[in-house]
Amino acid sequence: ALQPVSPGTIVTNQALGQITNDDSAVLSVASVVQAEGNAAGTLSFTASLSRPIQGAISARIASSDDSAIAPADYASINQVLNFASGATTAAFTVASVGELVVEPNERFTLALSELTAPALLVSSVSLSAAAITGTLNNDDSAAITITSPSQLEGNAGISVMPFAISISAPVQGVVGFNAATANGTATLLGNDY
Repeated sequence: ALQPVSPGTIVTNQALGQITNDDSAVLSVASVVQAEGNAAGTLSFTASLSRPIQGAISARIASSDDSAIAPADYASINQVLNFASGATTAAFTVASVGELVVEPNERFTLALSELTAPALLVSSVSLSAAAITGTLNNDDSAAITITSPSQLEGNAGISVMPFAISISAPVQGVVGFNAATANGTATLLGNDY
């Protein structure tokens, strides 16, 4: 049988249980590579969180020249990316300038900064340190051509035969080539040329 217990006093009638967050998220942006094109275009980027965040966060994304130079090759950006609570992606674009010049592939870089997050989560969210680039691959080409002139041989002396060499598109930088003669029906030993 149970013995009656004398009434007692409750000193604390509440307790606080705390669940410590052990999750973290990283904000990153994947690099983009695409053909430069012949007209204005856009490079489409996606910023991604490695897991959803409870509460809105934002970060700044800014471009810098590398081998691509703004505004000749692309339009520079300096903007804020916003993630709504629970969202894991945010899209943004960078305008590109297309052209017909044969040139090396060109790229610019992007950098994340100024992360803002809810005060209790700021230590659980970080910015990726991975390099972010936008690359514009050259999609132009040029061909070198030479004319095939003909002229009367004449009866005496040396005459100059004009050849015209052309290139089908502008090329960034110096273009060089070797030219040489070769015997056909006219021969060097026959003093034809």
